[in-house]
Amino acid sequence: MKSYHNRIDINPDIMLGKPVVKGTRIPVELIVRKMGEGALIEALLDDYPNITKEDIQAALLYAADNLANVVDIYLEKKMTDQPQQTKPNDHRYYPEDKNGKKFIWIS
Repeated sequence: MKSYHNRIDINPDIMLGKPVVKGTRIPVELIVRKMGEGALIEALLDDYPNITKEDIQAALLYAADNLANVVDIYLEKKMTDQPQQTKPNDHRYYPEDKNGKKFIWIS
């Protein structure tokens, strides 16, 4: 199994801390997005001559590993006539349904 640890770098001083190909300012996000849009590895190598095929593979592995650790939390919808008490500066938005009831989200 290949590793990306020696090819992907995260540094708060480079691209605001986004993961990038080590030694460049090319974000992993850019590589994944270009590949998702149908770009071929050869096209990326032509467009970004300072990265290698192994860098592209490392970016994809990094993205896959990070997605594998993402947890989606779904909240249950509950109807109420009044929004919950909020602080004076709390600008929560409570959408209404067709009957004028407000929605709040609880877990």
